[in-house]
Parts: sequence; C-alpha cells; structure tokens
Amino acid sequence: MAKSRKKTIPTESLFRKTKAETKVSTASSVGETPETCSMPNDTQLKICLVAVENCGLVLKFIPRHLKTYEICLAAVKSHGCALRYVPHELKTEELCMLAVKQNAYALSSTPFARRSLFL
Repeated sequence: MAKSRKKTIPTESLFRKTKAETKVSTASSVGETPETCSMPNDTQLKICLVAVENCGLVLKFIPRHLKTYEICLAAVKSHGCALRYVPHELKTEELCMLAVKQNAYALSSTPFARRSLFL
C-alpha cells in the first residue's frame, strides 16, 4: 500500500498579485500621488494629527510632505521617541527638550548641537 502524500501549495503563490491588481492597489483614489500633490489638504493634516495624538510613533508612516511642526509636536508629546522620525529642519530646542523630558531615550535622536542643553 503506497503512502498518499498531501499536496502543499507554496505560500508565496497565495500572495502574488496579478498585474491588474497591482495597478489598482497603487492608484490613488483622488488621482494624485505625493509628488503631484501641490499642497496637503486640511483633511489629510487632521487625520495625521489625530493619528499621532493617539500614538506618536505613527509619525514614522506619515509622508514627509505632511510632517508639519504641529504634527511633529503632537507626536513628541504623545511619545518622546517619535523625535527620531521628525525631519532635521523641524527639530527645534523646544521640541528636543519636550522629547527628552517625556522619554530620556529620545536624547539619542537629538542633533549634537542641541545636546548641550541637557548636559
């Protein structure tokens, strides 16, 4: 009596997308990509603000063109280590001080010029 072998389906074949599915998933619902979008609208900014107020580390997933000082400030207030995802030009003394007060590990994300504030 021969043993029957179960046929296994490779898992990578389960997750492959067809070309049509890939095109649909990468298309924007409003027809604009971040590169062609001239200005972020208020709805996008409000959504980002609510997200970072709930968990500051969400700042990691927000596109760079939507990272305003207000959004970065809310993220750092929520979680000090979110300073890691703040663009360098937005890292002010106030923001760095707030981040380190909230979480001492944020000191590793502060620019060297600003670290003298904490010594």
